[in-house]
Order: sequence, then C-alpha cells, then structure tokens
Amino acid sequence: MDYASKWKNRIAALEFQYKNDSSVWIKKGIWNKGFTRRITLENFRADNPYVWQKRAYSDIDYLFTYYQVKQWDKFNILHCLTEKGDFGVETVYSEEDKRLISRDILDSTLEINFLLDHIGASKLRVLDIGAGYGRLAKRLIESGRADFVACVDAIPISTALSEFYLSQELLSGQVLVKELTKVETLTNLSFDVALNIHSFPEMSKEYIWFWAKFIARCNISKVFIVPNGRELKTNNGEDFSWVFEQLGYSITQVRQKYVNKDADTKGLYPVNYFLLERA
Repeated sequence: MDYASKWKNRIAALEFQYKNDSSVWIKKGIWNKGFTRRITLENFRADNPYVWQKRAYSDIDYLFTYYQVKQWDKFNILHCLTEKGDFGVETVYSEEDKRLISRDILDSTLEINFLLDHIGASKLRVLDIGAGYGRLAKRLIESGRADFVACVDAIPISTALSEFYLSQELLSGQVLVKELTKVETLTNLSFDVALNIHSFPEMSKEYIWFWAKFIARCNISKVFIVPNGRELKTNNGEDFSWVFEQLGYSITQVRQKYVNKDADTKGLYPVNYFLLERA
C-alpha cells in the first residue's frame, strides 16, 4: 500500500475514533469536511485554510516583508530556516540572498523571536494547540530553539498530516503528535508555553473552552496566541479573552506582528501577538 492510501486510511480511522468518543465530540467551528476538501497530501502547504499566501499580496510585498524581517531578527532565526518549496507552498526568490522565501519562513521567524523574547528559556518545551500540519513545530526544531514540541489538533486530517510532515522529528523524539482522544496523557509533561496560531478564531466557543481548560490542567503558565486580526476575537467577532480570564490568565503582552509602523501596514497579513500569563 502506498503512503497516500495509508494517509487516507489514517484519516478515516481518526474520524471514526473521534466520532465514537463522546468525551471529545464538540462542534468544531469552520473546520468541517467542506472546508478541508482542497487539502491534499501532495499540496497541503499550498494556499489553503492552513496558510493564506499570495491571494492578497504580490512578490514585491513578499520581498519587502522579507527584508524587514531580516532587520528585526534579534535571535538570528531566519538563517536557520530553509525553504524547499515542497508540497505546493508559494514562494518568492531573493536574488540578493539566493534563497526561496515563503510566508511560512517569515511568520515562523517572527513567532519564534516573540517566544524567545518573552518566555525566558533558550530551549523551549512547547504545546502547540491547533497545530495544523506541523508548520511551526518543524521550524522550532529546525531553528534549534526547542527541545520538545507536542502537537495536538481536533481535525483528523491535520493530525494525519502532522504525522507525515514531522516524521523525522517524531523519530528523533523532539516532536510528539497526539490524537485528540489521548491528549490527557500530556498533562504529565512539563511545558514552558502553550501556543495557538490562527486557530482559536476559527473554533467554536465550546472548543476554545475545551483547550483553555486543558492548558490549565497542564499547569502551563504562559500562552502565546496569534488571532486573525488585532483582538482576541473569533472570525464572527466574539471576544474569547474572557475564557482565559475565568481560568486565571491575563494579557501581559500585546505587540504588533511588525514592529515598524510602515511594515505593519504593508507587510504580509498584519496581526497582533498576545501573551497571556497565570500567576
């Protein structure tokens, strides 16, 4: 059996598993089968629900953002990350630096810099909630800035893709991909930070509650959230900061994705970064 067939069987098995476990069945938000139908094993890094890419920006916008990110890369992350251009990802070529540029590379560099700036550990232990296909987990390990990343996601296709995309990291023990029905086993591990990148806004309020309470049970004191805009709101405009406030978390840092004001209006997909902490 080829890997594509194994992957489809894995998705089917996870769907059956989640459907028949009442403890994890919750209305998931926008991530239904119709929403994920364009995602394939061959092109899961293309412009799709995981990562919007060139649908709103030109090659010039990408290069502008790249040179801005180079200037602010305090921890020298950018030079550690490579872009192969595989699995359908959209790229731009920098003639000056002789390398491919993707939104993946740029966002990952900024996000890892933010984590290192505010978490206080040179080698991070990370819980990635709504990990998608494992984009940031792979970059955290590649940059050498994480000792361990646990990836969880309520969407079967995402779990199956993470297992495929992060196979080398899984073998090395640096990454763990956990099925939704087995996430409670993670409460026995220690983490420096939980993170959620562009995922909470797309969830139902029930699932935001599910994950927020899970973070609290894991005794994780810091949470890094990147919403889809400037506030901690779902795509339909509902504030979800109160969920974390009721669990004892408060917002301690809010920062624009791009520090420079000009880049914050011209850079790719500007948002605000949020750090929440619990005493």
